[in-house]
Amino acid sequence: MQHTLIAGVIQNFEFVYEISVKMLRRQLEKDAASLDEVDSYSFRDMMRTAGEKGLVRNVEAWFSYRTLRNITSHTYDHQKAQTVYQASYAFVLDAQDLLERINERNQ
Repeated sequence: MQHTLIAGVIQNFEFVYEISVKMLRRQLEKDAASLDEVDSYSFRDMMRTAGEKGLVRNVEAWFSYRTLRNITSHTYDHQKAQTVYQASYAFVLDAQDLLERINERNQ
C-alpha cells in the first residue's frame, strides 16, 4: 500500500512540475519585450529571471526540483523514490506560491 501511495505522489510531482514550468515560461513570455528573449533562455536562465521578477522565491529549490524530475524515471530504486517523495512536500508549497504569484499578475 505504501509503495502505491509513494508512486502516486511521484506521478503527481512529475505532472505538477511540468505544468508549473510551462506556466512560468508563458508568464515570462507575456512579460518579455519579445518572445525570442525567453525562447533563448536555458532552464537555469529562465529560473533566475523568474527569481529576479519575483515569480519564484527560491531559485535553487527549483533547480533541485528539476534534478528530482530527471530521476523520477528511476523510481524503481527505493532510495531515489524516497528522495522524490520527501521533496514533494516542499515542492507543493513552492508550486502553490508560483500559481498565486502568476494569478496576482494576471488580475
